[in-house]
Order: sequence, then C-alpha cells, then structure tokens
Amino acid sequence: MPEEGRATRGLRPPLLRLSGAGRVWLNILLLVAPAGVMVLGYRAYASIRARFQPQSLHRLNEKMEESAHTRLLREAQAKYRSLVGDVPAIVYISPLRDDSPWSYVSPQIAPVLGFSPEEWLAGPTWRDRLHPEDRERVMTERAQATGSDQKEAFVSEYRLLAKDARVVWVSDEATIVRREDQPLFYRGVLLDVTRRKQAEADKDALELQLLQAHKMGAIGELAGGVAHDFNNLLSVIRNYAQFVDDELDHGDPKKEDLAEILKASERATALVRQLLTFSRKEIVNPELIDLNQLVGELQTLLKRALRESITTVVRLEEDLAAVEMDPGQVHQLLLNLAVNAQDGMPDGGTLVFETSTVHVEPNAIGPFEGLEPGPHACITVSDTGMGMSAEVKSRIFEPFFTTKGRASGTGLGLSTVYGAIKRAGGDIAVYSLEGLGTTFKVYLPTRPQGVTPTPTRPFLAKSPQA
Repeated sequence: MPEEGRATRGLRPPLLRLSGAGRVWLNILLLVAPAGVMVLGYRAYASIRARFQPQSLHRLNEKMEESAHTRLLREAQAKYRSLVGDVPAIVYISPLRDDSPWSYVSPQIAPVLGFSPEEWLAGPTWRDRLHPEDRERVMTERAQATGSDQKEAFVSEYRLLAKDARVVWVSDEATIVRREDQPLFYRGVLLDVTRRKQAEADKDALELQLLQAHKMGAIGELAGGVAHDFNNLLSVIRNYAQFVDDELDHGDPKKEDLAEILKASERATALVRQLLTFSRKEIVNPELIDLNQLVGELQTLLKRALRESITTVVRLEEDLAAVEMDPGQVHQLLLNLAVNAQDGMPDGGTLVFETSTVHVEPNAIGPFEGLEPGPHACITVSDTGMGMSAEVKSRIFEPFFTTKGRASGTGLGLSTVYGAIKRAGGDIAVYSLEGLGTTFKVYLPTRPQGVTPTPTRPFLAKSPQA
C-alpha cells in the first residue's frame, strides 16, 4: 500500500482499495470509520490526504446526493413522457389567457391535427384555430369556468381547424390549476370525437328522412284521394260549361263568362294532375328521351314566357346519353325550375341550363348518395337571383310549401318535380346562399349507348304557371 495509506491507521479495517497516489478512483460503496458507516453510491476521486478529512467527506456526500436527485428527476421525467405518450389523447398545458400560446402539447397532436408540437406552440394561438362558428360559444364557456370559484374544470366539445384545413371535432376536458384559490393555468386533454359526431349527424339525418318520408306518404295518400274526387267534379263542370258554350251564339256576351269558367277548370285540372303526380297515382309513360332536345325546345318557349330582363343561356354536352322518363314530366320539371328562378330575379338576371355526364361511384356520398353506380345525366339550372335561406332550402320540396303567397303559388311545383325524379331513379340537389343565387342539379340514370331515344312531341304550354 502507498505511504498515503497510513492516513487510515486510526480507522477500523476499511473496505476500500486504493489504486495509486495522488488523485485516485475509489472503487468502493462502504467506508467504515470510527463515527460509523457511510454509504458511497458512486465512484469519485480526490487526493488520499484530503479524502478522509471530515470536510471532504461532507462535500463528497453532497455531490453524491445531488447526483442521485438528478438521476431520480430524469427518471421521473422519462416515466412522465412515456405515460403521456401512451395516452390516446392530446395532453396540454395552457395559460388562462386565450390569446397566449400554450406551454406544452403532447406529440399526439400530429396524427389528429397535423401539427408537430413545435408548430402548434409557435404558430397561431388556440383561439385562432377554433372553428369560427364555435369560437364565441367556447370563449364564453371558458371565461365562465375561469371566473367561477365553484368550477374546477372546463369541459366542452368544439371544432378545430387542422393543418390541412380539415375540421376536427374534439372533446376538451381541462383542470383549472389553482394556488391559494387563484387560477394559474389549464391542464387538460383533447380527444378526437369526429367519428362520433359524424355518426350522430348521420343518425339525426336518417331520423329526419324517415319522418319526412312518413309525412310525405301520408300527405300523398290524402292528396291522391282528394284529387280523384275533385277531378270527377271538374269533369262535370267542364263538360256542362262546354255544352252551354256550344249552344250560345257567337256574339253572345255570356260566352265570355263561360270562357272564364273553362279557363278556371283548366287550371284546376292542372293542379289535380300535380296532386296525382305527387301521390304517384297519375299514369306516366316513360320513354327514352334526349335531354338536349328537350332543353332546346324549352329555350324557345322561355323566350316568350319569361320577362325580357331575364337572359337565358344554354350549354349542352355533345353525345349525351338518353334517359328514361316521361317527357311531359321532364318539361314540367324544367319549367318549374325556370319559373322559380324568374321569381327569384325580380330585377332581372341570368338563367343558365347545362347538361353534362357524371359517373357515380359505388358507396358514393353527398349529392350522389342513394344513386345507382354508373353514368348519370346531369341537368344544372342556375340563376343569379336572391338565393334562399337555409330554412327555406330545407323545406322547398315539401308539398304546399310556398314563399309566393296563396294567390301566386300552390306549393306543389317542386314537390311534384321531386317525386317525378325519384320515380325515375334519380335525385335532385339544391345549392343556395342568400344574395348569391340558386343552383339545382338533377341526376338521372342514363341508358346504354346505341339505344335510340323516342322522338319527343313538341311541348306546347299556354303559360309557365301550367
């Protein structure tokens, strides 16, 4: 043993090994001294002369305790990160001020919203990423939670805008961390609930469709029964008026009165026909027809029927496949849409008719949902009028619903159109915003190429109201 080792003569047999003079490494865990046993958890080196002085041992103890605390802190941080990383939600810490950046956000934000934690913390604030329609409500809820002494948490569901502009529904549950009853910050989790919200919306839509179907069916049965009886009465009125008219001389003034009676009976007959079409009790004769030809015929008619302030534009796709439908119903369909467009443009505007082909994929959603896969002919009727509100748009296909007043409309035009399109295996979609016009898109299944459409008879209408 080196000479420096004599410093240990006053000690009990030490459990240590010295590897050299001067500064050496201690390869031991226990040091036995007269005062007791000291636990040394790490290797350390110092001069042997100074190593066993009380002050040196005290400093060595402090360093080793500090190292142990650092190691425990790092282990705790690693366990916390691992725990947060395994949580299937976004963990965050945010200040009370909504216009301040968050202090922390977990890596789970990347698969949900597309942002890395660094991008989220450095970019716009959480408030700026709220969906505009939810922002005011969520800000109010959060302010109420922060300002109340009774609330210890903030719970809400709202929409966030993802990095790729997607809309993501989240459930936010945050604890308000307080010190001496003073709120300091939020510590919470965000859970992606987009699928649940979509499922709830689909369920509500299906329930509404079912309710609407029951209502339409009941109204249809009622309308069909009334229409048949009313049609019989009209036949009597019309026939007897015609008999009297035939017996009167040509210059008889009573013929004018009879002409008004016959004209009113014709309008009533047209109304009955609409009721029967809506109730699906009218006999229809579906034929293979060329939509381009029908739209061309309608353009000629509309030049005389619509106001001069309305400009009509027609764009037809060449070689459009034929569709199978009653030609009279197609004419009625287009004429109803044209008259409604004119009513929506009191100061004039542009009315556009377009034909095109769209291909519906299996399990398609949106406007193609429910259509058979394959090619469909699309008739687009758009105007530059006043548009309509969301409430009106949700009811336009309801029977007897009208915005024109009792003297101007029956409320059966669009409901009849809807029924005729549905019977032909098609569908109709409407897009409208107040002040920005309205667009209707009618989708009808086409027939195979090579099938020759049936030549349509020229459509003669006395007035657009017919």
